[in-house]
Order: sequence, then structure tokens, then C-alpha cells
Amino acid sequence: MNPLIVFEQMVVIVLLILTGFICQKIGRVTLEIKKFLSFGVVSIFNPALLISSVLGHQGERDMNSVWIIFAVAAAMFAAFIIIAKIASFTEKEFRAKATLQLMFIFSNLGFIGIPLVGAVLGEEYIIYTAIFNLVYNVVFYSYGTALTDESGKKFSLSKLKSFINAGTIGGILALLIFFINKDLPLIFSESIGYLGGVCVPMALFIIGVTLGEQKNLVKVFLSPKLYLFFVVKMLLIPVAFSFVIKALPIGDDLKILTLLMVGMPVGNLPLMTMTEKGWDGTFCSNGIILTTLLSTFSLPVIVFIYNLI
Repeated sequence: MNPLIVFEQMVVIVLLILTGFICQKIGRVTLEIKKFLSFGVVSIFNPALLISSVLGHQGERDMNSVWIIFAVAAAMFAAFIIIAKIASFTEKEFRAKATLQLMFIFSNLGFIGIPLVGAVLGEEYIIYTAIFNLVYNVVFYSYGTALTDESGKKFSLSKLKSFINAGTIGGILALLIFFINKDLPLIFSESIGYLGGVCVPMALFIIGVTLGEQKNLVKVFLSPKLYLFFVVKMLLIPVAFSFVIKALPIGDDLKILTLLMVGMPVGNLPLMTMTEKGWDGTFCSNGIILTTLLSTFSLPVIVFIYNLI
């Protein structure tokens, strides 16, 4: 994989994010509009994109690779949990520990990962990002929610109710269509394809709107702690994973896909959870901004290093 291709696609992603940022700054996007667009992406367009990714591509993938990717995704999150535990030893306060762990474990595999994989590897590979996102949801709504529980209670099956959402259902339907190996009638497949096509630009637009809501964006780039976090999460960890990924019994494209999943910036779900609980999400919010913008450079770097191994 040519690192320049990854860089070019990341620039495209940043430009789409910048569109949302500008629209927010000039007052064209209100909070109500943002909520409406977010609902569309989460509940309609993203599930449609996952389903459309498997339509018209039957017979082109090795079924064994699906199960291997499931195992790889589970192993990735297990490793992230261990790394996050170790990294959080630097924090004394409960909320600070939980925040740092959530930022290490839960990356933006969806709204950054899906458009990047689709552009770099092709839409037929989006099904594999759906697998990573399914595992992500299970881990987040079990282990992730337990991390923020200050009552001391650990895992509870009742917490898994949040696992049932539009994104998860879309991912499961995409996998079912994949395994059944049959296309939908044209009238449905084209409709789903059009809806799915809205997801990527709209999701990136919303990220830009969220960035535009920051009152003092300059402060984000003045935190030594955030830069240290960036170096560890976005450079050192992906490079270390590269040696393992090279040995995986899957095709080269799927190895690159796995590497990109490991190198994704911090996701939004931890911040939304902290906001819901009334925690101070400043560090997490700033981490999302910094890692998202700097991933334009870190992802091509880790692909370049991967090619040298």
C-alpha cells in the first residue's frame, strides 16, 4: 500500500470535515440541525452504507477471512484494554483514569474508518469494518460502561440493551446478506445504495460542526499531555501491532485494513457517555480533535513503516 494514497484520502476527509467546521462558524448549522443530521447518519445512512457494502460483491471474499477478522478485532480490543490499564496508572483520580482508558480503547472505527477503508481499499471491504464495529459495540456497552460506573458495580447484562441500535442491526444484516450470498432486488439495492452514499460526507460534515463548536481551538494544540497521548496511541501502538499484523493468515488488503483500524483517532462515543454522566469531557474532547487532525499524517507514517517491516 502506497502511503501517499492514504495521505491523499485523509486530506479529502479533512476537507469534508472543514466544510462542516466553516458552516458552523458562520452560523448556518444550529444545534437542532446538528441533532437532525446526526440522527440521519446514525439511524439511517450508516446502516444503509454497511448493507450496501455487501450488495453486488457476492463471491469475491474468502469466508474464512470473516472469522479471522472477528478474532483479530477481539484480540485488538483485548490488547487495547491491557495497554489502557497500564497507561492509566499515571492518573490518580477515578474519572481521569476512566477517561484515559476510554480514549485508548475506543477509536473512531465508524465515521473515520469506514470512509477511509472504502476510499483506499474499495467499498467491498467495508463489511470488514462492520465486523470491527460490531465487536466495538459489544466491548463498549459492556466493559466501557463498567469503566464509568462510580458505584463500583461491574458488568451487568442489563447494560447490553444499548448494544441494540441501528448501527449494530445494520452490521448484523450486512453479515447475514454476506453469508447468504444473495443480492436484494434492484429496487431495494439501489435505494439502499443511495442512502448509504449520503453517510460518509454527512458524517464527516458533522465532525466538522462539532469541531466548530469549540470555543478555544488553539488550546487543543498547547497541551504536552495530549501530544504524548497522540504519540503513544497513534504511532507507537500501531507500529508495534504492525509486526503481529504482518504474520496474520489473511490477504495483504485485509492486513492494511487491520492496521488502519489500529491507527484510528479517538472516537466520539466515550465523550458522549461522559457528557451524559456530567463528567468534565474537556480532555477527551481535545483528544478527539487533536488525534483526528493529526491522523492525516500519522496514518501514512504507520503505513510507510509497515511497508518497511
